Amino acid sequence: MSLWAKLDCAIDAGASRVRLLVRDRGIVLDESVDELVERDQFRDRGRLLAAVLKAAFKRAQLRTGWLCPVRRVVLAIPSGANEVEKRVFEDALHSLGMKTVFLLESPMAAAMGAGCKVADPKATCVVDIGARLVHAAVVALAGTVACRSAERADAADDKRLTERVIELIRGVIEDCLDKGRFNLVDDLAEKGIVLTGGGALTAGLATAVSDALNCPVRVADKPQLAVINGVAQILPELDYLQKRR
Repeated sequence: MSLWAKLDCAIDAGASRVRLLVRDRGIVLDESVDELVERDQFRDRGRLLAAVLKAAFKRAQLRTGWLCPVRRVVLAIPSGANEVEKRVFEDALHSLGMKTVFLLESPMAAAMGAGCKVADPKATCVVDIGARLVHAAVVALAGTVACRSAERADAADDKRLTERVIELIRGVIEDCLDKGRFNLVDDLAEKGIVLTGGGALTAGLATAVSDALNCPVRVADKPQLAVINGVAQILPELDYLQKRR
């Protein structure tokens, strides 16, 4: 690698795993967070993220600091993050030497990585089932119409997880109807619900959700990689996005 190489990078820093993808190279790291840091040492969210990413970049043989070759990065963040939280995420990356930071909400990234047409006016429901959190979101016109999240801590068994997913989907549907999206039910009947994240591979989950909600449900191809693949789709647009700042 040239000392002055300039790289664009996509990051999915989940609760249990961190994935790094470099433009034109693909995924260069897919590692357990617990293999990278001792999370109990960090109470501050920003310092934990910075430590995780510093260790991840080191493991991927990408320098950090003033010689960091990554100049632009897109990071998947939780849906609904407030401005203070967004600044924490940005500061964590800037502290590692990354000059330009873009943020993309995880449910939108998951929908993009699952092949959904997120710019379509017809809504799509995506459920991202991670190791610790479950996110259910409705996306349309390249934006998030509604999103709900819940811990998976009390949904360890398959039956409880199914109930949790159904509860969240019904919740986001209610939120959309409250916002006047009365055509949502028709959209979901046509486009269905997409499951992403490692938990999407739970046996019988898709069928149980489909039966309960009476609409088609599919599991994304390689669902555990949906978020990082979705974030990667932003990388070719960074020149345009940077000009708009």
